[in-house]
Amino acid sequence: MKKKGRRHLHLLCDISELAALLIGSENIESFFQQAVKMVARHMEADVCSIYLLDENSEELVLKATIGLNPEAVGQIRMKIGGGLVGTTLQKLKPMREGSAGRHPKFKYFKEAQEDPFDSFLSVPVQRGEEKIGVLVVQHKKRDYFDEVDVMAMRAISSQLAGAIGNARQLMEQNQQRAQKTSNY
Repeated sequence: MKKKGRRHLHLLCDISELAALLIGSENIESFFQQAVKMVARHMEADVCSIYLLDENSEELVLKATIGLNPEAVGQIRMKIGGGLVGTTLQKLKPMREGSAGRHPKFKYFKEAQEDPFDSFLSVPVQRGEEKIGVLVVQHKKRDYFDEVDVMAMRAISSQLAGAIGNARQLMEQNQQRAQKTSNY
């Protein structure tokens, strides 16, 4: 079996790591940061980022990254349909580009410091009809990602959507408990 095929097999076997990451994380930000590290490691990607949909502003917000400038977290925002990331969520389909900077939809963010990364792969993160965000990997090597990578990323995004949904429910429950406690 080729190295890349073995890597994907290990990823699919270890996808349960996401649930363990959620349980072991101090907060949702820590979970996201651990998740991007895990995905980057398994995908052998130079960059992995999670963008979440802010339902109030209808914008995707960079919530975690490894490989891009960490100071860009929370700063980079784009509308649904804007850039490759926003287009991924708009169409609810993966986008794979061998030379992302040449794509007409590519949106450059100076603060991300993503200049050296040519290959780009993004998949929507959704639970049923609910749009949650976008999971992205990037690599310096042109045409690095293939269809097997797309399948692996789809599996990861499905698990990530479930974990994010569970995390949101836990946060809501904790907020409700805190409100009840403060009312007494």
